[in-house]
Amino acid sequence: SLDLSANQLTSFALPNNAANLRSLDLSANQLTSFALPNNATDLQRLDLSRNQLTSLTLLDSLKNLKFLNLFLNRLSAFRISQDLPLLEYLNLSRNQLDSFALPNNVVNLRRLYLSHNQLTSLTLPKDLESLEYLELSHNPLTLFALPDGLKSLQTLYLSRTQLDSFALPDNVVNLRRLYLDRNQLTSLTLPEDLESLEYLDLSDNQLDSFTIPNELARWILLLDLADNHLTSCSLPDDMTNLRRLYLDRNQLTSLTLPKDLESLELLSLGDNQLSALTIPQNLICLETLTFGRNQLTSFTLPNNTTNLHSLNISSNHLTSSKLPDGLTDLETLDLSYNQLDSFALPEDLESLQLLSLGRNQLSAFTLPKEAADNLQILDLSHNQLTSFALPDNVADLQKLYLSGNQLTSFQLLDGLTDLKTLYLSGNQLTSFQLPDSLTDLETLYLSYNQLTSFALPPNIVKLRSLSLAGNQLSAFTLPKEAANNLQILDLSRNQLTSLTLPDSLKNLKFLNLFLNRLSAFRISQDLPHLENLNLSLNQLTSLTLPEGLTSLEELNLSGNPLRRLLVPHGMNFENLEVYGFPKSEILRYFAETWISIRPAENGQIIVEFNGGGGDFADDRKSFGRMEKPT
Repeated sequence: SLDLSANQLTSFALPNNAANLRSLDLSANQLTSFALPNNATDLQRLDLSRNQLTSLTLLDSLKNLKFLNLFLNRLSAFRISQDLPLLEYLNLSRNQLDSFALPNNVVNLRRLYLSHNQLTSLTLPKDLESLEYLELSHNPLTLFALPDGLKSLQTLYLSRTQLDSFALPDNVVNLRRLYLDRNQLTSLTLPEDLESLEYLDLSDNQLDSFTIPNELARWILLLDLADNHLTSCSLPDDMTNLRRLYLDRNQLTSLTLPKDLESLELLSLGDNQLSALTIPQNLICLETLTFGRNQLTSFTLPNNTTNLHSLNISSNHLTSSKLPDGLTDLETLDLSYNQLDSFALPEDLESLQLLSLGRNQLSAFTLPKEAADNLQILDLSHNQLTSFALPDNVADLQKLYLSGNQLTSFQLLDGLTDLKTLYLSGNQLTSFQLPDSLTDLETLYLSYNQLTSFALPPNIVKLRSLSLAGNQLSAFTLPKEAANNLQILDLSRNQLTSLTLPDSLKNLKFLNLFLNRLSAFRISQDLPHLENLNLSLNQLTSLTLPEGLTSLEELNLSGNPLRRLLVPHGMNFENLEVYGFPKSEILRYFAETWISIRPAENGQIIVEFNGGGGDFADDRKSFGRMEKPT
């Protein structure tokens, strides 16, 4: 046995005395070619995967070879010898083969991998009675027929092969897993003797109807029909062992489920046109239930779904909804984008981690204390809440969304040390105070309220995004400590007459000061990541851009009475969009010396300079026709 895998070999030759070698592993090297000596007749295992082989010729004398791995090479052609009667494993996946033929005498082959090639032609011999696993996915096999005699086949992958029709041969009675997803099938008929079939994936095809024979329905554990064109679906009552059912993204207007689905763990019906649905009783194993993006006006959850972990009924037309007691394992509940004007949460949701009720019509909502113990995400945005209070045991809360309500006041509790995201935009807050304990806060949106003042605690040191746009602030101070990680700062649509920012904004990417009353503004030198600066609709008459703005892509100065714009001499305008000030009038400066470039009435360009220094010749090259003033 010889293992030289995971080295950087570009060439390798076996000595002629390798007659006793049984296993050779050269995987994960950089071989572009390889040849075996004639006397390597005892070789049983050869691994050449993850190399750069463009061709390979195997000797006819490898009669004892059982394992051949050529995965992830660059083979465009490969021929299997007729004399490999003991071969059990062959992997040619992720090569560049456009055709392949398996010889007749490879009768002991159990596993064949040919996925991720360019196969348009594939020939398999009859009577591959030992073949258990066949992987042909990701090939342009528009036409393909399996040979007869595959009585041991258990797993068949034909995903993304461009098939528009397919039929299984007779006597594939041991087939357990069939994957035909991401093809172009418009119909499929399964033979009735597939009594071992457990996994059937037909997702992402063009099926407008599909029927499962009663004889094989009872054995199926997973059925995936998502992303087809089904308008109705009726599953046989014999499908009692089903564990996972996917019917997302069809056009279903009706669905009939088996009465007895005690083994069902997942039911996914999102993105259909269902206006009514009857859920079977006795779903005692159900963990995930998804009905999002349908047309349900009402919904009743059976009482015994006590194992449920995730429930999604978002984007429907629900005007009311009531959950049964006993959902103690429920972790995710999404009822957003409905028409709920009231909703009462059961008090025993002790495992709840995510609650989304955004985009409804709630005028009041109470979060039960018992349901708050493990809550991490709470979304009540875009409702009609005039008041809301958190219980005092939401210590695990990480994200809170309350934007788009009618809150006139809101108080955060001390102790929310895990809170990372807080959205309160679009309310009617006239004042708001952050507790000092929010040391993990990263995102804070308080835009479009009625704040006249706001103070950010200095220990909010992880803040990355801050928006106070659309308020009535006449002054604002950003603490130095809170500026270290800030990337987005939006103070637009306020009444700021002056603003001084700390020099510690080294990570800032976006600064919006649009529509304020600034008559002067100093930009820090240490803003190497600043990409977008909006100073439009202020009262600026002059502005100096410092050196170090190496990432600036957009500068908006529209609507200012700006008469002078100074930029560093070496600043590159190639990737900079400037709005509201002509580039031909920009002043370039060398340290304390600046050069004024402006058009004269006669169409020529006049250059003025203040102080000495600088290379006037360079400016003349940069700005075209100029006249040196006398």
